[in-house]
Amino acid sequence: MKVQIYGAGMSGSFLYMLLRDHLKVKITDVRSKPPCECAWEIPYNEAKRLYSLIGVDFDGYILAKPDHIIINGIEFKNLRLVLFDKRRFLADLWREIEFGESRADLRVDATGTERDLLPRIKDDKIYFTVQFLEKHRIKEDIFIYIRRTGYAWAFPLSNRLWHVGAGERKRSGGNEASRRSFGENTIQR
Repeated sequence: MKVQIYGAGMSGSFLYMLLRDHLKVKITDVRSKPPCECAWEIPYNEAKRLYSLIGVDFDGYILAKPDHIIINGIEFKNLRLVLFDKRRFLADLWREIEFGESRADLRVDATGTERDLLPRIKDDKIYFTVQFLEKHRIKEDIFIYIRRTGYAWAFPLSNRLWHVGAGERKRSGGNEASRRSFGENTIQR
């Protein structure tokens, strides 16, 4: 069986690595380098088990295990979440991936919200985000603020570097209008 995967983010890359020794599989992505979005936190035990299935030692990618998660000012003891270097993780996987496109018996759309193969979801809620990296000298906890129409976050990465951002639900207009007005997943170093 031949499998073609569209989208080499976390899901598509994992699926490729899982199938590559058992099937003929190719993957394609519109990006020339791994994406860097905000989903850098993950439950440690589940990640360790999951990535061991594709021969990856997850411990080498952990950046921090914050003591607390503060959501809208309420502090919770962090029991499971770790922050990991998603960019380096994907870059390492991409070095082992054979990119390309071929005729396939099965096509998998792992493009997330881009929906390259599948139709768009009717009345899908779109959130535009602004995100960046900053240096701070504060306690390394996870900070999340949620309100009805959006959210904001601050995650410690390493060496006082923080991933900070906010997302807001699109109120009107097309997806292109929000991209022009607010940028699309902007990361600044």
